[in-house]
Amino acid sequence: MNGNNPEPVVITPRRLPGDPELGPISIMSLVPADLKLYSRLSQPQAKPVEVREYFQLFDLGGGLSLAGPAIGAPQAVMVAEKLFALGVRKLLVQGWAGSLTPGARLGDHILVTGSLSEEGTSAHYPLDRTAGPDQKLNLALETSAADLGLELKSGPVWSIDAPYRETREKVAAYARQGVMAVEMELSALFTVAAFRDREAAALVVVTDELFGSDWRPGFSSDQVKASRRRAAQVILNAAAKLI
Repeated sequence: MNGNNPEPVVITPRRLPGDPELGPISIMSLVPADLKLYSRLSQPQAKPVEVREYFQLFDLGGGLSLAGPAIGAPQAVMVAEKLFALGVRKLLVQGWAGSLTPGARLGDHILVTGSLSEEGTSAHYPLDRTAGPDQKLNLALETSAADLGLELKSGPVWSIDAPYRETREKVAAYARQGVMAVEMELSALFTVAAFRDREAAALVVVTDELFGSDWRPGFSSDQVKASRRRAAQVILNAAAKLI
């Protein structure tokens, strides 16, 4: 089953009177601080667009839009559903993640290759296939990063609804399985994109480290701030070439 032949639902995502019609590509900035970063980097093109919803939307010109914030799987999927209803076909996502392994340190960039779901939203979008990032979009992000001389790590992430329930046992177990980092939205975004026959890919910045004996946050460090700017530039450049 997919979104072209869904079972009956009460509320359908749709374009309302007065809503804009968007171009085929949108950038989703999950974290509010990154949304402000994108708005600055894309000036003077960024133009706020009015939507009667719970997120901000910007027209970046040439069929490209910017949307966010969207923290947690339910909100991220609601934003994605609206973007798809407004015409978006390809979604490039930037987020934050906590590393589970010494192979990914503060400020590293992870190109997400898959996801392990411990969030509650994906189950409401039944699929007959495994959801994951679109390989062509991932290649576009890899190429954009290489053009900027930026090294990307790559691997799957663990998506969870409850960041205060990330146990040491699970951190160690998922790291042994090759999962690189934990975050809150991507398994659901990959699922809704597949359900609606759309494409999605994601680049996350390591903002904290969970492996070892203690938690090491680096959200406000200069290193992480610089990495967030580089990630945004990678995504903006990739989006420009996809249009």
